[in-house]
Amino acid sequence: MAKKGSPHDQFLEELKHLWWRCGSPELAKIVKTSHELRDLYAGSERIVELPTLSKSAISAVLNGDRDEVPRGEWIAAYVITVMYLGWRVGAIPERPNEAVLMEWQYRRYLACAGPDASPGEVPAAGAGTPELPLPAPIMEYPVDTEIPRLDADERAHVAESGAAGGLLLDRYASGDVNACYQMAVLLAAMHGRTATSRGLLLYAAAADHPAAAELLNDCALADPEALAVHAEMIASTATEPPITTAFLECAHACRNRPATPGPPTAG
Repeated sequence: MAKKGSPHDQFLEELKHLWWRCGSPELAKIVKTSHELRDLYAGSERIVELPTLSKSAISAVLNGDRDEVPRGEWIAAYVITVMYLGWRVGAIPERPNEAVLMEWQYRRYLACAGPDASPGEVPAAGAGTPELPLPAPIMEYPVDTEIPRLDADERAHVAESGAAGGLLLDRYASGDVNACYQMAVLLAAMHGRTATSRGLLLYAAAADHPAAAELLNDCALADPEALAVHAEMIASTATEPPITTAFLECAHACRNRPATPGPPTAG
């Protein structure tokens, strides 16, 4: 068994949290949907080639009954299937696509490599069969990255923060880099809009915003604790009370989500 608190153990907790965040779908439903990915994502060459899932394997992984990190294709199939089911029941706002897979493959890389390994120093993933190392996270961003457009729902989400939301939207309209970073944290933490948040962070990172680049390189848009840290940092450096209040509330919300319940067994 993996040592409690190890990167392996933390990664399994993230997989379990994803299951909970997406409405805790029944294992049988996950398995059935994994067989339907070829039709659901007929236009995606990557997704249609993913393996199907089994109840026993899902249960073993989510309950920590495996010594090794699952292979990359299994992680991809699990993530896209569970997130699709979450989208169907309204647990997440956007239909998942290939973009979510890169973030989870990098998380898997960290679980394999451990806290002291350098990028590229990935050990075997299990059964004595080594895998090719994943590349290090991209640290440079194109300077011509365009500011992403917010849809009506996203504007409404930001506006829910009252005076702070108004300030952020005004600054976003003028292309303010720091406002884009702040809105990315807010949208990801409070509303699960990770796709839009990633675009805002890319825009800010291309303009050399260090905190935006850090959040991107950590692949932490779905990590409540990481988002809480960034929200607290924003609050501590803000000069307007509405911004301070809004991001303290954001950090509090991230840290006070219900604990992730245990997954069902395959029995």
